[in-house]
Amino acid sequence: MSKMGLQNSAAVLHGINDLRVQDWPIDTTVPARHVTIAIKAVGICGSDIHYLEHGRIGDFVVTQPMVIGHESAGVVAEVGTGVVGLSVGDRVALEPGVPCWHCKACREGRYNLDDKIQFFATPPVHGSLATYVTHPAELCYKLPASLPLEHGAMCEPLSVGIHACRRAQVQPGRTVAVLGAGPIGFVVMLCAKTFGADEIIITDIQQHNLDFAKQHYGAHILLTNPKSSPAELARQLQAAFGASEVGYGTAGVATTLQDGATAAAAAGAPAAGLGSQAASAVTSGIGASSGTAAAGSHANLPLRAPDIVIDCVGVQQSVEAAIRAVAPGGKVVLVGMGAADVKVPVQLVTCKEIDLLGSFR
Repeated sequence: MSKMGLQNSAAVLHGINDLRVQDWPIDTTVPARHVTIAIKAVGICGSDIHYLEHGRIGDFVVTQPMVIGHESAGVVAEVGTGVVGLSVGDRVALEPGVPCWHCKACREGRYNLDDKIQFFATPPVHGSLATYVTHPAELCYKLPASLPLEHGAMCEPLSVGIHACRRAQVQPGRTVAVLGAGPIGFVVMLCAKTFGADEIIITDIQQHNLDFAKQHYGAHILLTNPKSSPAELARQLQAAFGASEVGYGTAGVATTLQDGATAAAAAGAPAAGLGSQAASAVTSGIGASSGTAAAGSHANLPLRAPDIVIDCVGVQQSVEAAIRAVAPGGKVVLVGMGAADVKVPVQLVTCKEIDLLGSFR
């Protein structure tokens, strides 16, 4: 079907911190089994920001101008031949990955692992932050009339949370820690709740992120310190789950840890971070060598390891802390892609029989 003079523009990344809105070509005909979508909503993913600021994510490098965006929804503007189930005017969410459908991964139903997948805004594939996008009809999903298109664009990041929880086998009877209260951490937390997890605690280094999680989702939250060692963070997380078990809120854990840090500092320990003296103060009730109670009757917090830790940060501290914090026989799912390489305490993984799982969606 020929296009009726559609004018197209797009947000095009030309290099680091060089993003331009410009005219962008569009096919003169809609290919068979494809539709042209008038894009109405596009989410800005952390990957878009990373490409803008660094020009690459791991081995994915922007070497030529690329349209950004992959979380998208819109309205069908034109329909190619052979399309069944979609008509002009339908409101749809777009699956951003176009697999080959023929390789082993695709045949097994794991098309996200197709090494030839064409994924929006992953170099050199162009994304969807444009006026119009042509896409396979089978990868455009109708939205109910009651759902705003902005919400439809969030189907893609929501799928990240669903996939992570499936990988982790979240279910009733399991306790789950989510590291990182950014957008993906939020959807992972909500998915874990929907999957029936008995208890969920979400962590972050920014109090305002945690306040949002608590205010809007009633989340159990834990403020952490970026200067803490992975072992200290793991101990803090276990103390948070232990505190909830005895009816002592996670907010109290952060307060208790801060009290322990204050007591440790008074005894001559460094003030930065939550050092071993502070962690010891929390779990033993003794503020370093001063013999002072760290937080009165709440200082003796039991430690309880979560069954599942889902890391939505992806840096050395969070990955290692997840491995140290999780219960023996538990699962650690790596979702965040913050660093290309981190060191893993392999002996802990082996001795605790941890299932260390990647999640790429």
